[in-house]
Amino acid sequence: MFCQSCGERIDDGAKFCMKCGTAVNSAFPQTAPITPTPVQETNATSVSDEAGNNPKSTSLISFIGNALSIIVTALVAFGLVLFLVLSGNFPKGIWGTIFPFLLGGAVFALVEWIKEKIIKKIIKENQK
Repeated sequence: MFCQSCGERIDDGAKFCMKCGTAVNSAFPQTAPITPTPVQETNATSVSDEAGNNPKSTSLISFIGNALSIIVTALVAFGLVLFLVLSGNFPKGIWGTIFPFLLGGAVFALVEWIKEKIIKKIIKENQK
């Protein structure tokens, strides 16, 4: 038998482990403890996914795409709000407070939709 706590070999009939002092449960005889096999470390620059893309470059492209989405959204929303303010058509009251956020959300959704279409097109072209 082997100790459940430390894995030390225990003589049959022993009530405690001589190494760590853990009580032995003799109702369930144990087999040798399973030792995990070490994981082989790989060089991060040589790792690639099934398509042969390096995850670092893929995450960098994703980061740049997301940053551009946010920048375009902010510029378009700011431009529309500025246009409405200068033209005198900006909503009054509570709508004047909520409107920029609603507009920003709508523009962001549109930019994300366009980005998704572009990414799908690029993936489709790379699969050929």
